[in-house]
Amino acid sequence: MTSRRANRSALPDQARSWVTASLLTFAATLALTLVIYWSAIFGTYGRSDDYIYVHDVRTDTLDSGLGAVWFNAGRPVPAFLYQWVLPRAEEVADLVLLRLVSALVVAAGAALCGVLAMAVVGSSGWLARVLAVGVAGVAVTTTAAPSAVTWGVMAGQMPAFGTAVAAGMCATWGRTPWRWAVVAALVLLSAFSYQHFAPIAFFSSALGTAALWARREGARLRDPVLVGLMVVGAIALNLVFVTWRSGDALDRISGPTASERFAWFTEEFLPRTVDLSVPWSPTTAYQSAAVVIVLLLLALVRGPRHLALPAVVVVCWLCAALVIVPGELWASYRLIAAAQLVLWVGAGCCAAVGINAAWERRAVLGAPLLVAAGVAVASAGVASHHRAVDYFAAPNEVDWETARCAMRQAEPVAAGTPLRQSYFEDSTSPLLSYDEYGIIGTSTPFAIQYEAWLALDSVDGPGQPGLDATGLPIVPPTDEPGDALVFTPDACARG
Repeated sequence: MTSRRANRSALPDQARSWVTASLLTFAATLALTLVIYWSAIFGTYGRSDDYIYVHDVRTDTLDSGLGAVWFNAGRPVPAFLYQWVLPRAEEVADLVLLRLVSALVVAAGAALCGVLAMAVVGSSGWLARVLAVGVAGVAVTTTAAPSAVTWGVMAGQMPAFGTAVAAGMCATWGRTPWRWAVVAALVLLSAFSYQHFAPIAFFSSALGTAALWARREGARLRDPVLVGLMVVGAIALNLVFVTWRSGDALDRISGPTASERFAWFTEEFLPRTVDLSVPWSPTTAYQSAAVVIVLLLLALVRGPRHLALPAVVVVCWLCAALVIVPGELWASYRLIAAAQLVLWVGAGCCAAVGINAAWERRAVLGAPLLVAAGVAVASAGVASHHRAVDYFAAPNEVDWETARCAMRQAEPVAAGTPLRQSYFEDSTSPLLSYDEYGIIGTSTPFAIQYEAWLALDSVDGPGQPGLDATGLPIVPPTDEPGDALVFTPDACARG
């Protein structure tokens, strides 16, 4: 009888310990994210779609403009959030609020990965909490993270990350009979926020189940199976929705041949999900792969049954990557984000299991491994800070001021005056990659008109209509003289 009472009294203490550990992980992850990206968040600039968003808010056309684009692309959740929930950016300077929200959402998803790491380790002690923050640090320093944090329009789409992690954890560790309704809702929210993140739910559930099996704590193998079926169903439903709304989804799928897709997938997409270097290269991808293998195998320090953890991570990584295959052959950082998170967060969880086991056994490698992990996360944070500033914030701040300067010097602008698109190389960024790293608004054909409209309005002053620059024609970059508006730092005037 005494033993039963002791067990019952220990349960609330254990629950409080986990709640405290989770809250501390969230607080530490948020602080880490803001430290890394603070200077990149607080600046006056936008990035391509950001200018369209501000224009649509100013003209009250969000529901028929960018919101409709998101809705038709299978992302009705961000369309709703931007219309009714998130702060409305009526000036380019207001985009700071959206970038701050994006950082908070990314931090929340990363913190959930940290909590997942504690659950995989099976402890909420001080070392598990430190390791949880380390895994969360990995999640906020992938090559896709600086792009997500500095892109205002990602604030409504990145909740797909956290909801997917939460769905898998709820399925594996939940005990209430109605948890499956919650899991289904979270999976659908993820799939209809940003469809590529939905497989993270399967990863979260499968990794947790593998950890319980390895520790002989009553794993329910049906949990990840059911979550996986939900993910497949949600993605299929999303595809049907996109086909219904836009009609071009099947055209994208039926484009390249199977051999072309396989070559692209194995030679470019998969290596980019492994590589944590910017810019990526086959050499750095191999080096990153070697690091991943070492981290995955650290789980074996806990025992041979824990080989299930790296096995699950590899399978889930491939599943998350395969989701992209039916789409366009485009390996931008936002599209590799989900598979990259699965691989590196999974590797971090395996390393956390090994480090915790070595420390508990007072093994010689315990302290050196912990220190090495801390140094690695700190180095990744410094690298992510410079990436966010040098490749995103600084080039786009220069571009925005250049656009304002051009409009100021070119007034009055006659109707029909063409806007000359900037060269991609006009960016002050030392790197250009896909439509993200180093890309500026005036070099983006679908954004330059909106940036020019906002720049002209900012010069005229609030409330003055000025010229509707969104109706001006766009001409491609050229060095030939002409009467087009030129948006380059050295010209900043009529070309």
